[in-house]
Amino acid sequence: RTTSLEFPGGPREWISYPGIFSSGRLDAGTRALLEVMARFPVAGRRVLDFACGSGVIGAFLSALEPTAHVDFLDVDTVALAAACENVPGARVIPSDGFDALEDERYDVIVSNPPYHEGKEQTGRVVERLVRRAPDHLEADGSLVLVTQRRLPLAAWMASTFDTVDVLLDAGPHRVWFGKN
Repeated sequence: RTTSLEFPGGPREWISYPGIFSSGRLDAGTRALLEVMARFPVAGRRVLDFACGSGVIGAFLSALEPTAHVDFLDVDTVALAAACENVPGARVIPSDGFDALEDERYDVIVSNPPYHEGKEQTGRVVERLVRRAPDHLEADGSLVLVTQRRLPLAAWMASTFDTVDVLLDAGPHRVWFGKN
């Protein structure tokens, strides 16, 4: 499916495949995250778009700041194929969580992580992201993610990071920031 999405610099044709989250449109959570990321410094920084789907978040950051070095990680190879089409030359990493990264570190990990595993609603993916992110962040690195407010993220973030902030509280979504 091809659609048009608004990016810094103007609209872009966007490719999505059946089964990929949000299927060629910007969902409310991603929209909230992008609103925050438009003000977040990524110039010259290494960024990981975790659970990237078709690559909207990483592509937005690359369009916003071309000097950012964005990698795209997802467990879904169909999603990664779409990300490759949407962001030619992108480094895509097929991985279930951080398993394929070994010792790689990033300045920023950004995500609109899934809270489903199959049809089951669960926060396991989100909790693993929060708990394992510090192992893949530079010393001054940060995690920025959007979740639905019903997930118990405050406790997970507070027990993992020294600094925790809610950068945006918009309807059913919150954009969280964590840094050690």
